[in-house]
Amino acid sequence: MNENQVVDKETGEVTKHKSSIEILTEKIMEKQEGIMAILPSHTNPERFIKSALLVLSGSPKLQKCTVPSVVKCVYQAAELGLDFTPAKKLAYMVPFNNKGEDGIKRLEATFMPGYKGLEQLAVNAKAAKKFSTQLVYEKETFTLHQGTNPSITHIPLLTGERG
Repeated sequence: MNENQVVDKETGEVTKHKSSIEILTEKIMEKQEGIMAILPSHTNPERFIKSALLVLSGSPKLQKCTVPSVVKCVYQAAELGLDFTPAKKLAYMVPFNNKGEDGIKRLEATFMPGYKGLEQLAVNAKAAKKFSTQLVYEKETFTLHQGTNPSITHIPLLTGERG
């Protein structure tokens, strides 16, 4: 017997001890049909599932999150059609220490849409036609005017330290 095996005390049966990523993968695959049912038609189901599993496999901290929180996170992203592929910046699974009703702290995965995901949702809902995203540095002038005549002023520094 090795360290990856456990013995059932009642039956004496030796089974393989599952890693957290194996448990999370199994649970997501169990829920795959339900996840696929809520995905918008423009979202590739296989790619969506693979993006979630890829992010989980690459993050030891996410692997320590509660299984229900990871599943909930995946469902929330699926409803919006935002996958977790890091390069796309559509959605993120972020681990947080949360205190439950019982007062015990648990590491839980939390769904967070990325800025590109928010843009995509706005365009899909026809709430916006176009976005322009720019960096504003500390020493640059940036003013937001709200009210009846809203406007934004951004004057970038073209020379020197931008901050």
